[in-house]
Amino acid sequence: MDIFARRADGRYHCLQAKRHRNFSATKLRDAIDLFLTGSWASRAAHFTIAVQASLRSVEVQEEIELQVARLSCRDIAFDALDGEDLTERLRAQPILVDDFLVALGLLRYSDKKSLTA
Repeated sequence: MDIFARRADGRYHCLQAKRHRNFSATKLRDAIDLFLTGSWASRAAHFTIAVQASLRSVEVQEEIELQVARLSCRDIAFDALDGEDLTERLRAQPILVDDFLVALGLLRYSDKKSLTA
């Protein structure tokens, strides 16, 4: 598991990040299989998979729906995010993006000032 956060109810939100150029329905199913055989599944209330590749194909979207139903039977919510989804979510968080880029040294302080002006 790449990221996990303990919720107020004691269960976890688990996030798995995958840096793949292509991510098929089979890869998605395999990732869910791996999650369910691991130790986090019994403690999770929410599982999110975030991938660099697009998840917009009909085949992958249909698999996402199957996995939503599969995990729902175990009382686990499921989200699948691709690069476009992540970009849209980050656009709504400019301060977070600024702070992260400055911390990594990818954005100079003077650049940050111009972004917030």
